[in-house]
Amino acid sequence: MSSSFGLLSSTRASTKRNPDAVSGVVGVPVTNLTGLHVLPAMPVTDEIVQRYSLKSPGETYVTFIEGVHDILEGDIMVIGSDEFKVKGSSPWPAHNYTEVVMDKVVGT
Repeated sequence: MSSSFGLLSSTRASTKRNPDAVSGVVGVPVTNLTGLHVLPAMPVTDEIVQRYSLKSPGETYVTFIEGVHDILEGDIMVIGSDEFKVKGSSPWPAHNYTEVVMDKVVGT
């Protein structure tokens, strides 16, 4: 981890993913990745709204993780006690970081 990113990414996160369907039934999400060092969740910018074609960015956030990670649309990102549903992720900008765009999960 680069030293400057390490100073900024003091927040720990994990992800959960739905298991494969069995007999047409999908179980509850299970832990997928743990111990991720992320930047604190930040409101999305206008550029991110346009890039991901977001319809309602009011509760939409973005974070960055050093390295490329297996994070898919529909995963749940857990940052501290908050849960976010992943809307998309992509390597950014030179495949050294993963950008994760997510909606805050309310009422769980």
